[in-house]
Amino acid sequence: MSALGNLVAGVAHEINNPVGFINGNIQPAYAGVQDLFNLLKLDQEKFISPGEEIESEIANIDLEYLREDLPSLAINTKQALLIWEDYIQKS
Repeated sequence: MSALGNLVAGVAHEINNPVGFINGNIQPAYAGVQDLFNLLKLDQEKFISPGEEIESEIANIDLEYLREDLPSLAINTKQALLIWEDYIQKS
């Protein structure tokens, strides 16, 4: 039984390393995405007609959806990481 406990603790530790990396980088990534969205907004305000190629790419990547979804993706990822860290600490 002791060996099984050591194995589980080892697996949890190996999983916790990449989780810690993601957790440490999610906030800077979120801030960077927000900065890029702010820059895009400013660019769109200054250059109202960017041309067909750029407008087509905006439609292809569904920029409005990304503006809405990426911030919530970062928040949900952070929440999941907090749940995981809590689980690891209790085991």
